[in-house]
Amino acid sequence: MAKQEGLIKLTGKLGEVVFYKNKDGYFAKTKGGASRERILKEAGFARTRENMAEFGSAASMVSQLKLALWPGSLRCAPNKLHSRLSSVLNRILKSDPENSRGERTLLKGGWDLMRNFQFNDKSKFSNVVKVKPRIERTEQTWKVSFSQLRAAGDLQLPSAATHLRFFLLATKFGPLGENDSPPSNLTESHTIPVESLPIDLELAAELPDGDFAFYAIALGVEFLICSGPEEFEVGRRKFDAAYVVEAGVWQSSLE
Repeated sequence: MAKQEGLIKLTGKLGEVVFYKNKDGYFAKTKGGASRERILKEAGFARTRENMAEFGSAASMVSQLKLALWPGSLRCAPNKLHSRLSSVLNRILKSDPENSRGERTLLKGGWDLMRNFQFNDKSKFSNVVKVKPRIERTEQTWKVSFSQLRAAGDLQLPSAATHLRFFLLATKFGPLGENDSPPSNLTESHTIPVESLPIDLELAAELPDGDFAFYAIALGVEFLICSGPEEFEVGRRKFDAAYVVEAGVWQSSLE
């Protein structure tokens, strides 16, 4: 690796030399590594091909899962969501106990690894809402309820918040066509004045129709400043939180 000097700095490729910029300045290096042809054909790269196959399988699903969760993500301030989802999906794929390396699939993986995934890794739901919700499932409908939810003790309220709102997301995803979007249903509570707590609260969301491979259920809370009919975000949503309640393989997809 050589550092570029002088007035003119280059980026890009020139023959076998690659010019690039990073946080430390402009550099140049020779192009290295095995060729694509060698990786795809030679026996010594068999493990590399296995890793590529599995990485491609998980990577193709990350974008779909990200889109599926997007209605909830918009209500939080997710940080590095794509890379964190990619990490979880790779762990799920590698947990497949039935297939050998290079042939493992998300359909056979342990989707319990997706449970409790935090949309906003700076604001964990269980730290914001300190009591566990009651979660029930009836066929394709999930219900979440809180009993006598209190402002003092049960919630970590931002000092500027005048109201809060819970939401419940039910979505399916994968496999999808090139131009398709994952279907989802999002239910939200009414806008709750902070001073009205404690309250009993129940939300229900039904999974959308369609025979998709996977499903996910997510629960979140957002904090607001309300002035008349207008609503404003608190702290650019950095206090808002949401997490995956449950995710897994939709059984009808295997029938």
